[in-house]
Amino acid sequence: MADPPRQPNAWTTLTDIVAWSDEAIGTLPTTPGVYAFENADGHTLRLTTTSNLRRAVRDRRVTHVENQSSDPSAIDPVWQVNHVAYAAAGSRLESDLIYLETARDRLPHTYARLFDRLACWFVTCDVNAAFPRWTKQKWPGATVDDPSAWIGPFLDKHVAQRYIEMLENAFDLCRYHHILTQSPRGVACAYKEMGRCAAPCDGTVTMDDYRASIRAAIAFARTPYEDALADLEQRMTEASAALEFEIASALHRHHGAISYAGHAKAQLARGADALRGVIMASSPTLRHVRVFSMAAGRIVLIGDADTVDSAEVMIEQGHRRAGGEPVDVTPAAQERFAVLMHGLEYARRKGDHRVLVHWNGDPPLSPRWFDRCTAASGAREDGVRVDADEGVADDSFDISEDIPESRDGPS
Repeated sequence: MADPPRQPNAWTTLTDIVAWSDEAIGTLPTTPGVYAFENADGHTLRLTTTSNLRRAVRDRRVTHVENQSSDPSAIDPVWQVNHVAYAAAGSRLESDLIYLETARDRLPHTYARLFDRLACWFVTCDVNAAFPRWTKQKWPGATVDDPSAWIGPFLDKHVAQRYIEMLENAFDLCRYHHILTQSPRGVACAYKEMGRCAAPCDGTVTMDDYRASIRAAIAFARTPYEDALADLEQRMTEASAALEFEIASALHRHHGAISYAGHAKAQLARGADALRGVIMASSPTLRHVRVFSMAAGRIVLIGDADTVDSAEVMIEQGHRRAGGEPVDVTPAAQERFAVLMHGLEYARRKGDHRVLVHWNGDPPLSPRWFDRCTAASGAREDGVRVDADEGVADDSFDISEDIPESRDGPS
């Protein structure tokens, strides 16, 4: 399966540069962001995220100068910081996304070990396999060609496993794959006796019928939970009104069985090809909202909006762009989803509602949310946000190289 063409994200590059001096560092913004210490040849010595660019670089410079004060002339020039490259961000999520793209480009041999611990998970099932089975994987592109059957992303493998168990319970699927592989001569387990499995293992139903149940589970998982829930509740109401209480009872049981799909840690779960929407978060510019397009593994900056009306225009642009992008099946897409999921979970735990995912068809943007997102605790004269303590924690990502990788080529 060939990789789709990829365009670089200009907003993720460290295009701003200041000299390695106290005066120059004093001009840095006080926003969250990503910075890199570089030598005279442009090789990266350190790459770090921070909640306050000016404070972090200033403190690092003090420590760096103290460590080299004994005999500066004895230091290999390759380790001497010449300047600082940086990119300002408005939120922890944006900082982490910039860091991911920058680390992949500048430090390809070492960044992977850092992002291994942030991997998100998908669940998938090859419905055409001889004996279909739900599995959890960090990135299923290598084993399942159809992105519509990749369901996720999930924050960790435990959430993914719980989601598989939910699908098995809600759609009465086989729980014991080793028995299923004996079909049609297997011995059915207790779930058949409880009426919770159609028992393809012993031939009670054919494998084609069982695949139909798998397809129904995939169709449910691809549907936003709110939409599936609304449809189910309407069917329950109609069955009760028609006095079809047995059907209503079965629907009620199904209602309870799918409830885990509404868990916060599974909030983005759907088919990988359907992960298309708009992300909004605080901007580094005062009283602005930053709008991104999320398109099946790609995240692209649309722009900054200073009014609800301009934000709505950008939201529409973002949805149009997202709808036209092919699915990114590379591991890079999985890494972006991982950063996105961890960013949303961090915001949820902190009670920070300034990061919002807007799906196509969602209600218009709330002016109240816009006002909350654009509120700032202070600003410099140039209109840059100062609420640094509410951003990404200092050094949440930090790579300092033993040997500059970028010696292999320009960074």
